[in-house]
Amino acid sequence: MSWSFMKKSANLMIAFLLITSLFVGVPTVGKADDSSPAPMGDWTITGVETINGYIHYQRGNITISGAGVLNIIDGGLVFQQDSGVDNIIGTSDDHVYTLNVDTGGTLNMVNSVLSTQLDMLYDYPQLDFSVDASTFTASGSTLKFPGQFYATGSNVVISDSTITGFDSDDIAMWVDNDPAVVDGNDDGPVLLFDQTDVEIYDSTIDKLYENCYLPNL
Repeated sequence: MSWSFMKKSANLMIAFLLITSLFVGVPTVGKADDSSPAPMGDWTITGVETINGYIHYQRGNITISGAGVLNIIDGGLVFQQDSGVDNIIGTSDDHVYTLNVDTGGTLNMVNSVLSTQLDMLYDYPQLDFSVDASTFTASGSTLKFPGQFYATGSNVVISDSTITGFDSDDIAMWVDNDPAVVDGNDDGPVLLFDQTDVEIYDSTIDKLYENCYLPNL
């Protein structure tokens, strides 16, 4: 076998692995071995839906409203987001989503993970998670993402759980190694509770968001 043929074969194999990595993310969070393919598009929940025993990957917004209930049991919900081929957030090629529990909806997590994915090109780790006049419960679970967790006029019960963020090295590898970008994305979510009944016990809140600036009073 000639050296040129071997070299060409090696290049083809590397190209194949690179292309494959764009479409197949390695599961890095959650307790389950199985996972769902990532559906493209928004998911609106008005009935009862259950993610049981697997990680559901989502490429679109999720809204749980009215009588809608989403139960996540022994699995996870992971948003696949990216800043587009220009790797600049806020431009037209972004894929950035929200998780909204709205007007009577319920999100229950048991032994599960809520996170964003960090093993693809131009990952965007921040998640906007809001609970408005609704209910959120988490037991034995992990909320792992930078961004925002905002609840207003709602009921929130978190037990035996962890609220955290990603390691700096992961942000540098998969998002951007610019120190300012790393510093802005290696914390847990900003926690904002307004007129909300909140119970958090036997739980850990670490990687508190640190880039907060208050106006001069």
